[in-house]
This record gives sequence, C-alpha cells and structure tokens, in this order.
Amino acid sequence: MSKILGLDLGTNSIGWAVVEREYENFNLLQLDSAPTSGVVIFPEGVKIEKGNEKSRAAERRGFRSARRLKFRRKLRKYKTLLVLAKNGMCPLTEEEVKAWKKSGFKKYPENEEFLNWLSTDDEKEVNPYFFRDKFSRKLYNWKNNRQLAYELGRAFYHMAQRRGFKSNRLEQSDENIIANIKEQIQGAFNEAANSPALYSKVQEIFEEFDFENQTKDELDATEQKLKSIWNYIIKVLANKIKNKDYSTFDNIKAEIGRYINRSENMGAVKEGIKELSDKMQDAGCKTLGQYFWYLYRQDRNPLDNKIRTNYTAREEHYETEFNEICRVQQLPDEVKSALHRAIFFQRPLRSQKGLVGKCTFEKSKPRCPISRPEFEEFRMWAFINNIKIKTPDDEQMRFLTQKEKERIIPKFYRQKATFKFEEITKALYDKPFVYYQDREAKDAQYLINYKLNTTVS
Repeated sequence: MSKILGLDLGTNSIGWAVVEREYENFNLLQLDSAPTSGVVIFPEGVKIEKGNEKSRAAERRGFRSARRLKFRRKLRKYKTLLVLAKNGMCPLTEEEVKAWKKSGFKKYPENEEFLNWLSTDDEKEVNPYFFRDKFSRKLYNWKNNRQLAYELGRAFYHMAQRRGFKSNRLEQSDENIIANIKEQIQGAFNEAANSPALYSKVQEIFEEFDFENQTKDELDATEQKLKSIWNYIIKVLANKIKNKDYSTFDNIKAEIGRYINRSENMGAVKEGIKELSDKMQDAGCKTLGQYFWYLYRQDRNPLDNKIRTNYTAREEHYETEFNEICRVQQLPDEVKSALHRAIFFQRPLRSQKGLVGKCTFEKSKPRCPISRPEFEEFRMWAFINNIKIKTPDDEQMRFLTQKEKERIIPKFYRQKATFKFEEITKALYDKPFVYYQDREAKDAQYLINYKLNTTVS
C-alpha cells in the first residue's frame, strides 16, 4: 500500500488530498490527528476591474513610464533654460536654474520677471507662436536688445516644450511593414538603371507575399494595401517595357513615388504629418511656427483651425524651424549646438546585454548575440547538419555529404529573411523530392526529412 499526494493547482487556490493506493483502488487517507485533504486560497496575481483582468505589473509599469516621461520633460526644460540663461536669453541666472534642479524639480523659479516671461498677452502680441513666426522671417538686433533676446529665448523654450514625434510611436506593427516595403522600393529606385531592372527588383521585394496566386479574400488589410501598391508598380513598369519606353525612367520613378506616398497608403501618424505639411505649403508658411501663428489668429472653433490636433514631426517640422530661426538670426554655432542638444536630445535605448544568458560551454562568458554574423553561420550549419536524404543509391536515410552541403550553402547568403525549403532540394539534385513520412514516399526515389514548404530562416 502506498500514499499519494494529489494537488489541484488553480489561479488563486491549491486543492490537496492524500490518498492510499492498493493495487487499482484509491481511497482517501483517514487520520484522526490531522486533515488529509483541504484547499489553500490566496490572492489572485491579477487585478480585476469590472470583470476584466489586468496585470498588476502592467499597472505599475504604466505609472513608472508616466513618472519617467514627466522627469525627462523637466530635464529637457532645465537644460534649455540653462543654455538660455548663459546667453542672456531668459530672465534667470544660472544659479536660479541650477537651484530648481537641486530641489528635485519641486521648487520652480519664482522670479517675477521670469513668470511674466512665461505668460502670454494676446493684446500685446506676447505669445510664443508670435515669437516663432517673428524670428523666422527677419533678422533682429537681439544681441544688443535684452527684450528681443528674451523673446527669442521664449520661442526656443516653447519648442522645447513641444518638439514633435521622432518616430511613429502610434503606428501599429502592420503599418511598419508597409513602411519597410516602401524603403526597399526607394532603395530599388537608386539601384535600378532602367524599367526592366526596376521591374525585376520589385518582383524580388514582393516575392514572399506570392500575390499572383492569392485572391483578395485570402489577404488581410495590410496585405491588401501592399497588393494594391504591387499591382500599380507592376502595371506601370509592364506597360513601359511592353512599349519599349525607356527614355523617361526618372518620370516613371517620380510617378511611382507619388503613388506609394499617397495618404491612403500611409499610417495614421505619417498621414497626419503629410497633411500638416501640405496645409503649411498651401498657407504659404515656411515653418511650423508661422503656420501655427496663422491658425492662432483664425476662428479656432472649427476642428481644422485647432493647433493641438495636428501630428507634428520632429525632423520635418521642429528641427527645420529651429535651423531656420538660427539661420535668420545668425545664432553663433556654439549656442546653436548647445540649444539643439538641449531641445532635441533623445535618450538612447538601454543596453539589453544583461538579458543575454551564459554560454553552454564557457559558463563565465555570455552567449553570442543573435545579431552576430557568427550566430547566423552557426544557425545555418545547425540546420544543414540536420538534413537527411535518401537517393536511389542509398539503402536508408543519411546525412548530407560535404559536397552536397557546399551546393546548398549559397542559398543561405541572401537579404531576404526567409525562403522555402524546396529551394534547397533543387540545389541538391534536380529531381523531385518527397517528404519521407508521406504515404506515397515509399515508392519515391528521392526522400528528405523536411516538408518542401518548410520556412527556412
């Protein structure tokens, strides 16, 4: 007779019981001194609100991210004010700015002149949008006029408060796929010398999607958008090649470029940024500050006239305006560089090397990162060394010979991320291979231990 402990593991409970086994019979153990079954209930690992589960870690992470974002904004303002104070462009001394940081950014400067510098007055045209428009149009003698220097500094400080998107952080991964394809097409523009060459490169870019053999119903929304781009490019190039029209290749590239950059072929943020740039051009405004001051003076009740509803790009809008103001006002290079670092500084991504495990063979050293070419080569050899085949000359499945391995190695040296295993079989022998576990494989002459549609990295 043996005793067995049984456990029933739940999300917030553990049920347990001790049973006795005698041959095929199980009975609950009976003891007078102690219980032999029961349940332990503990708090759930998730937070439940209105019937929906929510990770407690995600909630903490959200608050932590908000704190960090707020701190970095304060740090950016601090560095900008420090540069402005050093160059007499704001009514603060360096000591007053540093005192704000020493207080943990809790005690904001209370200099009355500084608080007036931050305030606005529409009747007197004391407005940061007005200053950004003013100093991007005409050179002023701000170096010898303290009031003008303060106004110029207020324009720069306003840009530090709102500096636009550096990347499409609101875009979904599907939109990033489209953006990646567009970058590849732009690269093909630079590499191709004529329409036939561009046609070939575009076919290579879209090869993995196999649009020729798929209907619209078989594609998701992203693939449908990509197929419409593919159809358009192939149609344009095919017509040019058919008519032997090779004299206007630059015009062809421009025509295709206009199509792939249409708003309906972009993500929400990119589309918003492009629309804003088009509106600036239609309004005759050279910089973002000029356009926003133009909107500020309009009736801002209509949605189109609201300033804060626009997607702004850091490089295309804010850095362009910053450089234009510096050029027009002839800002010294050292001041321009210091202000640029303060306003547009982007904290680099943290190193992830701490997440790399230890090597299996050398315990004191980290594993090779998967981004290393050596690891790519290791993965190739690991895959090749697992391939088994059977030819008419073999009695049973065997590993590849060295000569056979050398035939398929070139297939792994390519820019595409994946390819089909069938390409390997064609490189081995120009014979039809069959997966060895298929029923009809018994009579086949060439067998292999991978399915032909297997994706190879």
